[in-house]
Amino acid sequence: LDVQRTEALIHVSQTLKFTFHRAFDWVKKPINTLRQLEALGVDTVLTSGQRKSAHDGIDLLTELHQQAKTIQIMPGGGVGPTNILLFKENGFPAVHLSGSKWVRTLSTSPPIPMNTISSLKEDQISVTDPENIRKIVNAVV
Repeated sequence: LDVQRTEALIHVSQTLKFTFHRAFDWVKKPINTLRQLEALGVDTVLTSGQRKSAHDGIDLLTELHQQAKTIQIMPGGGVGPTNILLFKENGFPAVHLSGSKWVRTLSTSPPIPMNTISSLKEDQISVTDPENIRKIVNAVV
């Protein structure tokens, strides 16, 4: 944890709520880092539980949620209609999600890719899907 830079970011955010983003998923000692972030006054930690998805990281997420004294643990990464209840059942009051889907924008894939990152697609864009959001909300209310 870069305490100095985090402290500086908290300072410039002034009265806004402060969320420590998924950089938390790279820390070596998550419980120790949780304590440091609490001491700094962080409001929320957004994390996938140090796994590829929050579903896969549910064990650490639950442990963090139980250990947290002043910070809200917010699961994020792969949260959607098929697993939203897992987080509700484990007592998480909030999750982070995109609620998106891929929409084809080209009729064929280009012969030479311009993207090298697996989450980018040449012939599609990711857009928020209202139906996906509706399913998630209906699952938890």
